[in-house]
Amino acid sequence: MTFESEKKREERLGKRNLFLGVFIAIILVLSTVGFAVLQGDRSNDEDQEENFSQDGRFQTKVENYAINTKFSPSEINKCENCGSYQKYLNLVVYYVAETKEEIKAISEINFNLNQLIKRGQFACSPESNLSYCEEKHLPTKDCSSNLIIIKESDKNKIEIRENCVYIYGEEENLIKMADEFILNIFGLK
Repeated sequence: MTFESEKKREERLGKRNLFLGVFIAIILVLSTVGFAVLQGDRSNDEDQEENFSQDGRFQTKVENYAINTKFSPSEINKCENCGSYQKYLNLVVYYVAETKEEIKAISEINFNLNQLIKRGQFACSPESNLSYCEEKHLPTKDCSSNLIIIKESDKNKIEIRENCVYIYGEEENLIKMADEFILNIFGLK
């Protein structure tokens, strides 16, 4: 049996205690960092969930404007030439729509633009069905006015010509195309 001197024993215990102390400190630091990272991920998920209302619509704010759309930014495409909502501030915006689905899409746009425009009004474009325009007593407007035209089409696309926005889409995609326009002009895509 070997006896170790008291000094060597204290030295050995001191090294072991130092090692254990450093080891515990590393575990504490890493667990704190891990918790912070996981908590950060969780809060981002919660923020995204808060952007949806109980009826499943996407909601957010841009400056002082409340945005409420059926589709979220992750579900729509980027529109390079849609411009900015500021183009419509305090102006009259004319809407062209003839079918029930086109009118629903215009309602989606007007719901979001109504808080910043002077007023929204239905109108006809030079390409509109003349009998429909006369029956509804709608004024005819062209691209010298701020005109948003929704048309059913076999292609989903948004075109800008002068002050006219042409939103084309298949009947079942018209609201999605309207949301694409709204989310893009508010810089959310």
